[in-house]
Amino acid sequence: LREQILFFNNPDNELERTGGLNLINTTNLSYFDASQKGELFRLKAIFLASLRRTSKSNQAYCHSVQICPSHTKSWISWGGLCSSLGAMTEKQAEHAVKTTGSENTKESRAASTKKVAQYLAQAMGCFL
Repeated sequence: LREQILFFNNPDNELERTGGLNLINTTNLSYFDASQKGELFRLKAIFLASLRRTSKSNQAYCHSVQICPSHTKSWISWGGLCSSLGAMTEKQAEHAVKTTGSENTKESRAASTKKVAQYLAQAMGCFL
């Protein structure tokens, strides 16, 4: 099943990735053990992230490690997502500072810095 799902992970075709996500969502999980369920939720998170649904992806990773806390791939993948979200937030903050004037710059920088720190702390927790 894992290989069949991964077949749909085509970065050039959003429709195929959506099809892979639908395959995961319609899979009956009662036939799988905890490790296999963890892997299915990890794959779901990967597909959600590739479809730019990062909040749902974050939830799927959380669910994956709750089901199987020893599933190393889930922790590493989740850490990668958090790290990339931190980098993306940092770039967005830099871009916002360049495009806006000096109004609210300190407040927006402080909020962005806090958000980046939270993502990176979560990533570090996943990698450890």
